[in-house]
Amino acid sequence: MLRLSFGSWRGRLVLGTTLLILLELLSLGMLAVLDRAWGIRYQPSHATVLSVEQRRIIEDLLAERLDYLAYHKTFGWTIRPNARQASGLYRSNAQGLREDGAGVATPASAGMLRIAAFGDSFTHGDHVHSDETWAARLGQSIHADVLNFGVPAYGVDQAYLRYQIEGVDSHPDIVLIGFVPENFHRHVNSFRPFYQPDTNIPMAKPRYRVHMGRLSLVPNPLPTLDEYRLLLQPDNPNWGYLLAVDPYAQLFYWRRPLDRLATIRLGKVLRAQILERINDTHVLEDGVYIQRSAGFDVTLKLLQQFSRKATDHDSLPVIVILPDCADIAAFKARGSKSYLRLLEILRNARYRVVDAMPAFASPDVPITELCRTHYTAAGHERVATFLAQYLKSERLLDPTVRRQILREERLLNGE
Repeated sequence: MLRLSFGSWRGRLVLGTTLLILLELLSLGMLAVLDRAWGIRYQPSHATVLSVEQRRIIEDLLAERLDYLAYHKTFGWTIRPNARQASGLYRSNAQGLREDGAGVATPASAGMLRIAAFGDSFTHGDHVHSDETWAARLGQSIHADVLNFGVPAYGVDQAYLRYQIEGVDSHPDIVLIGFVPENFHRHVNSFRPFYQPDTNIPMAKPRYRVHMGRLSLVPNPLPTLDEYRLLLQPDNPNWGYLLAVDPYAQLFYWRRPLDRLATIRLGKVLRAQILERINDTHVLEDGVYIQRSAGFDVTLKLLQQFSRKATDHDSLPVIVILPDCADIAAFKARGSKSYLRLLEILRNARYRVVDAMPAFASPDVPITELCRTHYTAAGHERVATFLAQYLKSERLLDPTVRRQILREERLLNGE
């Protein structure tokens, strides 16, 4: 009979091998439990951050072959002036605003109300024609000149910068600040593929941090086209900078030869889960956006500062919360709102906020008739009707009322 002493090298080898096998079996079991119970699984990123399609998009960007979007050194990207999307669905005017026309926004006709709408794809009106967007429908409903400054994939941070650089000069009477709750995530993201790996806008963006209670701009980390050209080189130092400035980059891990071991895979999965709960990307818990998160803090201050800046320029700000399809489904199923705490804080502070959820709450209308990945034409019509009712009920279409409100707000702000 072979007897092993664990003090001998053979004994230690057998013991070590046995422990490794047990650890592997335990890791396999834990990976299976994580997958079945919480949907958490080993999902390594591509060999490189950019997919083949995303590299092609950047090459088209550099060659100015993109049909609708264009690079912008400050915003990250914007809508190309006088552009027409290949499908013909989207068109822009000479100012890069969503509309079926080639003109530049000029002062509104005497006595005509001018409204400027800012936001992301839910304001821009992805997947519908220009005259079907809620901005266009609102203009038709209240006989106003409504300028659509919405840009696909924007956050409120980019919309705020676009307002300051391009929107102020259009001299709107009312500024509508479109906010989709998912934007909480975008406000802590600097390079879009880190947050949304399958994005068709593989570009960098500016964002804000809160420093000593105030917003501090973190500029676009790729402010020139030459840096995008270098980005196509895998070993370029720009990658190290992007990885350092974007919290979502910390959640990435790549497939390596040792990943054949379940223990290594489990370690990578757990590390990503831990980081997701302690860094700036942790903005959502149990379907609710949490107030203590960096994303919540930045979002709240962005909406407040955007509103104050509009007031400073003689425009009446209205924050419009635009629930996405997941928000609508959650409300219909459970009556819950992921953004409820933000809504309460803004309303308690007497900001003008329109929560568009009631426009979609009808139980007899299926969600798919109003919202697929974005609002359908019917969904846009409901938002426009809801906004028109709000503006009329608050008497904001009356210039005398608007001037009085602006005077009162300036007094409150100590001006």
